[in-house]
Amino acid sequence: MNEYPQIVSLPSVDTNVYCPEWWRRVYIEQINDDYEHKPCCVYRGTLSDRISDPNALYSAHNGSKQIIRFRQDNLNGVKNPGCGQCYETESRGQTSSRQYKIMENGTSNVEVTSHLDLNLGNLCNLSCAVCGPWNSTSWAASAPKELYYIEPHRRYRKQDRPAIDDPELFLSLKTIQLQGGEVFLEPNYLGFFQNLGKYRTYDDLSVTIFTNGTVRPSPEFMQILNQCGRVDIYFSIDDIEQRFEYQRNGARWSEVASNIHWFRVSVKDSIHLHFNTTYSLLNVYYLADLHQRLTSEFPDMRINYSEFNNQPNSRAQFSADQMTTNVRQICLDRVADIPELSFLAKYISIVEGDPYNKFKKYIQLYDGMIKKSYADTHPEFYQLII
Repeated sequence: MNEYPQIVSLPSVDTNVYCPEWWRRVYIEQINDDYEHKPCCVYRGTLSDRISDPNALYSAHNGSKQIIRFRQDNLNGVKNPGCGQCYETESRGQTSSRQYKIMENGTSNVEVTSHLDLNLGNLCNLSCAVCGPWNSTSWAASAPKELYYIEPHRRYRKQDRPAIDDPELFLSLKTIQLQGGEVFLEPNYLGFFQNLGKYRTYDDLSVTIFTNGTVRPSPEFMQILNQCGRVDIYFSIDDIEQRFEYQRNGARWSEVASNIHWFRVSVKDSIHLHFNTTYSLLNVYYLADLHQRLTSEFPDMRINYSEFNNQPNSRAQFSADQMTTNVRQICLDRVADIPELSFLAKYISIVEGDPYNKFKKYIQLYDGMIKKSYADTHPEFYQLII
């Protein structure tokens, strides 16, 4: 067995292109029997060579011809098209994930595959507006084909899903980020950590979990999380009350709020609770209301704001980065007294015409799917853009 984590010493690099995540990080997504892999969770697309052996993910990823070639391209200053989200963020004068990781890890020595983004399937009980069938079985079950279509091989299979048992991978890890689907619904996450525990302890492991807040972890899973060195749990909360229930279809605001309070009194000091808010045209007008509600009801929990990015070939086109002059100003006036939201002034640019057309077409389709009305739940903003 090799000594872990392996350290790679890199030559002088072009920091305008270089990203340590090509070495440090791996994103693994389980598609029933197989596993897709790529350098990180924000990389657009996946690599063509799937992995079939759940016990050899470490060697298969690091030995992938594509990964080896793309790592060398990165050292040579060649931009990878899959990294577009970071480069676009930087073009707006904002700090990207790539740049944050350079600040954290430097540009010389990198610990290989010390971080894992793990997605064990799209099992989920909600059909959220910002999501789709690739991340939600509820979406896949209710969305008409003209709205979204998910290929048969990607449809979630409940039975006979293999569990990862790769000692090389387990021993290399320092940090793990869990996402889905809904993490606390998927039983294979518990199996993953139980297998990891056969080869090492949990006390030097840092774990990040994104959850929709509708489900509490099993006692067995919570017992393992309590043994980890640090756990950060992010609740995906984009709005409140009926607006929350529209955007997170299938959830009830009162139940989610109750669950968050349960976590606050149930977890150990090593488990830290936060909010993750995705801002988009769906909720940008209402961010001040959300911020004030969360900071008053849950004053000890930090709010992380994440932008919604339009993805190529996706019907969901509701990034809030472009607005007409009057709508932009109204939205900015509403957050003027909240320093944590001051970034919106730089984020939102002014455009002419109707930048809301694709958004309005999408919510019309989404309204039909969930049998609710955006105009009824978000009347103030809807009146501004019609």
